[in-house]
Amino acid sequence: MKKLLYIAIAFCALFAAACNNNANNPIKDVSGRISDAEEGEEITIYQFVAGVGKNEIAKTTTDANGNFELQVNSDTISYFSINIGNKREQLLIIDNDLKIDAEKDPKGRFKVEGSSENTQLQGYLELENTINTEYRRIMKKIQGDQQAMVEEQKTFQDQANQDIKRYIDNKGVAFYVLFALQRMNLQKDYDYIMPLTETLVEKYPDSKDIQGLKKTMDMLKKQKEAEKLTAIGAVAPEISLPTPEGAELSLSSMKGKIVLVDFWAAWCAPCRAYNPKLVSLYDELKGKDFEILGVSLDKDKDKWLTAIEKDQLTWPQVSDLQFWDSEAARTYGIQSIPASILIDQDGKIVAKNLRGDALKTKIEELLAAKAGM
Repeated sequence: MKKLLYIAIAFCALFAAACNNNANNPIKDVSGRISDAEEGEEITIYQFVAGVGKNEIAKTTTDANGNFELQVNSDTISYFSINIGNKREQLLIIDNDLKIDAEKDPKGRFKVEGSSENTQLQGYLELENTINTEYRRIMKKIQGDQQAMVEEQKTFQDQANQDIKRYIDNKGVAFYVLFALQRMNLQKDYDYIMPLTETLVEKYPDSKDIQGLKKTMDMLKKQKEAEKLTAIGAVAPEISLPTPEGAELSLSSMKGKIVLVDFWAAWCAPCRAYNPKLVSLYDELKGKDFEILGVSLDKDKDKWLTAIEKDQLTWPQVSDLQFWDSEAARTYGIQSIPASILIDQDGKIVAKNLRGDALKTKIEELLAAKAGM
């Protein structure tokens, strides 16, 4: 059962516009003219809220000449969109008063003045449009060939990421970068994104969207550190947690045996479904210098103990009852359960997440090697 890492990026100015005194005023005027709009055309502004989506915050209608004016209350830089007559929607950064000159036609012109942050965003959106247009062209050309589409999608995404990185490197870091990062894989592009995140936090300390990104990147940082600590061949980090009886039990006390560290929980349905196979394996191999150490990610002790009894788990069990904040889970970078770490007699990690015959075969190999030493 996966622990989801989720970011919702759906979305003053620190450049020239920041010199304007109005940048410190939470009330921003958004006005302009929609050249082909009829009188009474609805103009709606939405604000994007991390983890929520978009909320309507202002609405007005055009006059006989297509002019409109409304006010937006925002004390921190954020992402907005303006919807013109339910026929066109454009992403905006409203960190200052804005003047808009646009057409209702989705393919028509859209010009925004008053914010250098917004100008940078609109420049990036032109790149996005170019990327999306090229993607549609390629997909249309190979439509029907599933294998070719899968291969082309990966190639295209890699190229798009390179184009976006070059754009950011050339234009510099501004708030538009948060939107651009939606196209990237936070794990795969971690080394590129982490420095950008630090710069964004420094420039926009009050942005909840940026803080959300920082929190996610910090979690990935800890995960990567855990991956290094628990790489194949590394000495397994210590685990020292309470047993059901309250006594402290450490992994190091089992050194000299082949140990399977099993991360599970009473609330984890896949874990419970797999437990009978572990019971069968343990019954067959116990007493042969093989041990299992069950590490529970439970938070309810009674449910933990009930699951141990019901599933007939007779091997040592430990838990600090801290759910995903379990010290052992953090140390080993556990992001989903069931998960397992196989450790040899010297305390070194030899395999991860083996199941079924593959697990049994590996344990038997290790036991045979140990017996022959």
